[in-house]
Amino acid sequence: MRLWFGSPLFWAIVVGLYPLLVLPGVSSRTESYFLKLTFLSSFLFIALLQALWQHRHLSLKTLGFRALGYIRLPFVALALLYALWTLIASAYSPFPPLSLLGSSDDYQDGALAEVLFALSAVAAYFGGRGALKGVRLGIVGAGLLLALWALVEVWLRKGLYYPVATVDLPLGSFPGKGHLAGFLLLSLPPMWPAWGPSLVTALSLGVTYTRAALLGLAFAWLMGVRRPPYGLGRHLALGVGLILAVAGGLYLGRHLQVSGGKELSSGTTLETRLILWTIAGRGIAEKPWTGFGGGVFYLYWTHFATIDEISRLLWLEKRLKVLEVRGMAVLAQKEDGQKVLVRTDGWKAHNELLDLALMWGVPGALLFVVLTLGAMVSGLRGGEALLALGLGGYLIFSFLWYVPAEVKGTLWPLLGGLWALRCGGEQRRE
Repeated sequence: MRLWFGSPLFWAIVVGLYPLLVLPGVSSRTESYFLKLTFLSSFLFIALLQALWQHRHLSLKTLGFRALGYIRLPFVALALLYALWTLIASAYSPFPPLSLLGSSDDYQDGALAEVLFALSAVAAYFGGRGALKGVRLGIVGAGLLLALWALVEVWLRKGLYYPVATVDLPLGSFPGKGHLAGFLLLSLPPMWPAWGPSLVTALSLGVTYTRAALLGLAFAWLMGVRRPPYGLGRHLALGVGLILAVAGGLYLGRHLQVSGGKELSSGTTLETRLILWTIAGRGIAEKPWTGFGGGVFYLYWTHFATIDEISRLLWLEKRLKVLEVRGMAVLAQKEDGQKVLVRTDGWKAHNELLDLALMWGVPGALLFVVLTLGAMVSGLRGGEALLALGLGGYLIFSFLWYVPAEVKGTLWPLLGGLWALRCGGEQRRE
């Protein structure tokens, strides 16, 4: 009997549905996040039960020794060490329960969820090439559906799930168009052998007006020039098609007045990022080993920022003039003179490495770097260059953004599947 975590269909369902899941009738990111975690954990639990049933002839002692033996495998050791480190970091967090369960604002970034994502990567690793085939199908399928979802929202000029202002479209199942752009970028290179899905997705990517995603796409395409699996001529022609499709998306967004030009042409975005990175750097210097824990730093960020930095940040992001700062409380004034109390909801540095170091310390961030770079190298050398290019482009994107929970359930199985190419994970399921 073949184990489910080695089945392409199993992983196509898990990876393909995870980013699309939202709770019907409730436009809530938090509720949809719980639905995603329940979905992922249920599938992994069922796969675990099947694996235990297949090995029911073994004693518990034998099973234990066999499980411990797997820790000698590099990827398994690194993934489990990352999961363990998030738990250790949570123990040393100023608020351990908060770090374990996630931010009190949206329950994101909890250590227990990180453990679940790491376990999904280990399961995909043992699934080997069969799992990776399913991961590829899931990424491509979800990316194409989200691209179509985005185009429908743009055409209708309203969100199909999240009710937002027209200029914030498209969103799909994501909390912001920037994160949607990141997922479209991740899914684009695996689509390149098929021109239709590639150009439709590139069109949607253009509508998002997200510079970091366009930069990541350019990086992935240029890396693909070295050894395209379908020939250099076709790759060059594809590049022209992608440029035209992205340009068409930019025009469509402007013509239908659903996309502003801030993300594409304004210099304030980079200035905002530099302020956030400076604040994050001070926080990392304060707790370099274990960080503040998952979803905790937003309670402290004002302690690591000057009044001038806070004032400039709120002016650039919300056009608010800061009047007074007391701990987390920031009293500000709108342009019309109205005074408001600014609420900090889930502070992020908008750089995945800095955010990881803030949450889990420098060791946690370095473990993630090793896992992702190892996956890229394995994919490039193991015949899955397009998946590796998608991952590489997304990493470029994440230097200016961060990996949201809506992507982690897809990203981690991709890491495990790519690592299995180099290490022969598909041969170790037995």
